[in-house]
Amino acid sequence: MQNIFCCFITLLLGSTAAAQSPSPEVLLNKSIAYHDPAGTWSNEAHHIQLKETRQNGSDRKTMLLIDLAQEHFKMTREVASNTVVQEIHQTTVRHLVDGRPASDSALIKKHRLQDERAMMMKDYYTYLYGLPMKLLDPGTLLADRVEDGSFNDRAAWSLRVTYAKDVGDDIWYFYFDKETYRLMGYRFYHDEEANDGEYILLSGEAKVGRMRLPAERSWYMHKDNKYLGADLIIQE
Repeated sequence: MQNIFCCFITLLLGSTAAAQSPSPEVLLNKSIAYHDPAGTWSNEAHHIQLKETRQNGSDRKTMLLIDLAQEHFKMTREVASNTVVQEIHQTTVRHLVDGRPASDSALIKKHRLQDERAMMMKDYYTYLYGLPMKLLDPGTLLADRVEDGSFNDRAAWSLRVTYAKDVGDDIWYFYFDKETYRLMGYRFYHDEEANDGEYILLSGEAKVGRMRLPAERSWYMHKDNKYLGADLIIQE
């Protein structure tokens, strides 16, 4: 009887410990339920206004339109004395400077108005402002388990994410609040052993349509913790 009782306690404690750590799928679903409770990320147009600061440059004002359902992306920036627009509808790209199609080679070079770069910027902003929803995209490879860890000296669930070769090469770690499942920050490496790449601290909260997104992202280098800059959602 004593042996049976001990075995029962061991199994019970083991089950309890396992239950404390959610599966990757459960973790993501709960985090998405927090950030996008109405499920609007893929179905509605989202307007996001940013103030972007960089250590070695001036502040930059960027306005985004992200509409996945219509395959429409638009980025508007005030750069020096120009208003620059890069817009993508499905596979068609257009570049405007002060409301007119960019044709002057000097302006094209100055503002880096290449189709390939516009596509890259679309992917960049859609990924960052679509987290954690973007972690359900095809080609995303979730680790087998969620780790009980910490981030920025706070307890957190940690999830390692890699990508299929035709999607991306970087290694990412995402950190989630253990009670609300809110996304707390993330880090990425090109070569994890070399400790390259960056980590991003998230703070505050901003309403974007019916979504709750981190209000500010602060960027740092892994190697020396060098501060790189910050991106702030402006709500007017």
